[in-house]
Amino acid sequence: MTDTTEIIENQIVKINGIIESYLEEYHKLCESEIEKLFLTNLFYYFFKRKFTINQFIDWGDDEFYIFFKDFKPIWCSPSDKNFLKYVGKIKEREEDGSKYKLIGIELIEEGQISKSQIICRTIKKYRFIPQFPINIENSNFRLDIALLFSKTVNDELILEQNIAIECDGYEFHSDKQSLTKDSQRTRKLMTAGWKVLRYSGSEIYQTQGFSEIEKLIREIKSILNASK
Repeated sequence: MTDTTEIIENQIVKINGIIESYLEEYHKLCESEIEKLFLTNLFYYFFKRKFTINQFIDWGDDEFYIFFKDFKPIWCSPSDKNFLKYVGKIKEREEDGSKYKLIGIELIEEGQISKSQIICRTIKKYRFIPQFPINIENSNFRLDIALLFSKTVNDELILEQNIAIECDGYEFHSDKQSLTKDSQRTRKLMTAGWKVLRYSGSEIYQTQGFSEIEKLIREIKSILNASK
């Protein structure tokens, strides 16, 4: 009989294989190394939290179902008005030849809350889209990473919130002109209803351990909760 430890190790290898294949695709959407690291931390946070080393998961033939159930790719079709503006490479589906782009990732959290002694099902969706194209006051620019958040209770939408996550590498944000543009851009986003989170490159590089990544995610979630 196969030792449980060996089974768990084999499952971790499978999980890592899936992470690596998807990370390669998502890294192509990013403009800088710190954006790539930020997305990598998201993957790490999700899998470390959901599939801990002490939890046995029988992946078998359903491994991709398990992956897509809670952590889904975001596809974009030519019917989207921003199709050509998204960074993703145009691809063609084997089944019907239709065009699409991979533009981001969606993390789904399901839970329950009690309202007047009635148990309600909640779904929170975090849609992360690198190099998100946006037009505000006739100005076109890209967000390093857009977080489009929604929360439903028993299928009723009760909250939507957008956060612009800006990864400020020193080489791109160190001179006065760049700082002025960043400030103007931040104000435009805020007037359009966006929350803005700025992280320096050194902050992102120093966010390596799970506890540090979890702290970053909690910070983002607290801003979303504060917007209720």
